[in-house]
Amino acid sequence: MKSYFKSKKLSDSLTRIYGATGECMYLVTGKERALLVDTGTGIGDLKAYVETLTDKPLTVAMTHGHVDHVQGASQFEEYYLNQKDRFLLSRDSSSALRVGYARFMAIPARNPELEKINIDGFQPKADPEKGIDLKDGTVFALGDITAEFHALPGHTPGSMTVLFPEDRILLTGDACCGVTLLSFMYCTSIEEYREALLALKAKLEGRYDRIVVSHGGHEFTNELFDSVIECCDEISARTDEKIPMTDLDGRPSLCAHAMDFIHGRKDGKPGNIVYSEKNIYR
Repeated sequence: MKSYFKSKKLSDSLTRIYGATGECMYLVTGKERALLVDTGTGIGDLKAYVETLTDKPLTVAMTHGHVDHVQGASQFEEYYLNQKDRFLLSRDSSSALRVGYARFMAIPARNPELEKINIDGFQPKADPEKGIDLKDGTVFALGDITAEFHALPGHTPGSMTVLFPEDRILLTGDACCGVTLLSFMYCTSIEEYREALLALKAKLEGRYDRIVVSHGGHEFTNELFDSVIECCDEISARTDEKIPMTDLDGRPSLCAHAMDFIHGRKDGKPGNIVYSEKNIYR
């Protein structure tokens, strides 16, 4: 099985791992243990790649349950996932969906060979029975560094962010990023998401300087939260640009502001939201 993985050091303890479809996973290594956050699509031998980066005992935890974040979990004895996202393991684990997603992402991820991939190119689907409930406020002590998981529901009901306080880095995954997807049927309303963002921002105030996310390898400053909160306000007031789109489920959706080719906002602000017009208010 071909290895699609590459990595980049973000600090002495934190490494970003890039997967086949452009998804980002994060490995944090302490003096005593290591923690792998997310396991990608299940394309390639992630376990073997991680073993080239660390020989420490490994814990595996997920930011959320989507197909491009949790489907490599079958390579590990157990993993942590918030129970509110457990339904996604069966909903999104069919061979057709996994293969379809990889082929869809082949060109954007610059892996054109994925256009011909079949299910033989994947690890077995994630086993829900191996999952341990990842609760809001869970802390993993790894020796000289810790990882704190804090809930940010919206993109999925069980979405988590991860604070690495010693490095002053916050991983927001897909829960808050350059283009936060809130258009799926199970996403919270824009109104509820805004409340969750404000609560998390207040909870973690002053504890991080850098924000990292799960796609594109982008990094942000603390301004990301303010920009996405502003998007929520504009959407609720119906003053956003309302750019028509089709979401990954094939349903019509709207993007709050126009984007360029690499998904950055054309006006230069860091945050954007894709949403359903039916799911704005509580």
